[in-house]
Amino acid sequence: MARQRSADPEIEIQLPITPMLDMTFQLLVFFILTFRPANLEGGLECSLPAAGVPVPRQPFDAPPRLSAVQPSSPAQVTVLIKTARDGVHDGHISALLVQTIEGETVVPDPAKLVKFLQNYRNNTPEVTEIRIAAEGRLKYACVMDVMDACLMAGYRNVGFAPPPDLGAN
Repeated sequence: MARQRSADPEIEIQLPITPMLDMTFQLLVFFILTFRPANLEGGLECSLPAAGVPVPRQPFDAPPRLSAVQPSSPAQVTVLIKTARDGVHDGHISALLVQTIEGETVVPDPAKLVKFLQNYRNNTPEVTEIRIAAEGRLKYACVMDVMDACLMAGYRNVGFAPPPDLGAN
């Protein structure tokens, strides 16, 4: 007697998609509801160009020029940041000069700048505005260090002046 083997029926695998989707949406809702963004450090308020101002298609097409908006009055305190150009420390701070009505003072580093500006602010409380003039090749992180130093010294009105080396190569 020859018996024919019957083919085993194929096993169908079924995944329960509905419970998985439910769990996914529950996790999504949990993370959305519990997310609390922290204040961003070093956040800068920026503005877009005015209507009608031509915008270059490529960054290198833009001519190096200053914004049309100039400060209404010169700052009472200006921190001039000079950069090293020695091939090793390019883009780092080489000197910090604080220009006030009384004259110019050399400060060795941003930590000492905080102490100097705090003393200056205590002696002249009517000075509320400070500007930072950084050379064009200075690294942005160094500018942020000086800006943080100005904020730690108690100045809340910190702005930027045109780079002193704008016309130089």
